[in-house]
Amino acid sequence: MPDQTYLLPGEPERLLRLRGNSALLGLPSVAIVGSRKVSLKGLDAARDCAAQLARAGVNVVSGYAKGVDTASHMAALEAGGTTTLVLATGLSGFCIKDTLKPIWDWNRVLVVSEFELNDPWTPARAFQRNGTVIRLSRAVIVAEAARISGTMNTVRQ
Repeated sequence: MPDQTYLLPGEPERLLRLRGNSALLGLPSVAIVGSRKVSLKGLDAARDCAAQLARAGVNVVSGYAKGVDTASHMAALEAGGTTTLVLATGLSGFCIKDTLKPIWDWNRVLVVSEFELNDPWTPARAFQRNGTVIRLSRAVIVAEAARISGTMNTVRQ
């Protein structure tokens, strides 16, 4: 599958590298964000929100960390919906997580990175990625967050 690019408007403009169904960029989208070390209650909230949004035809956007992010993508796909994964690395670092492989469908998934192909994860890139998650979404749902966390960085943005 050939990668594509997309210029995300705003200040600053961001050139996104895309893998998957780029048509998802045209769908109404809502972000679900939260902790990697999430409680069962927080996981249930993320899954429930993602499934309801997916069934309503709303694309679910999140990062690709364990916890809330992965649970949200999984629930959206299990509900028959679509999902956009926003990476804090370059696309070359992407691989489909084992938990998602049974339900993975490139027609219903878009993987996005604003970084160079081989860029590794760094905290600064994770914070920058959070801004892209927001800009790709009409609303943001916080499933669970610690007071000082990457999730709260997303909320502040």
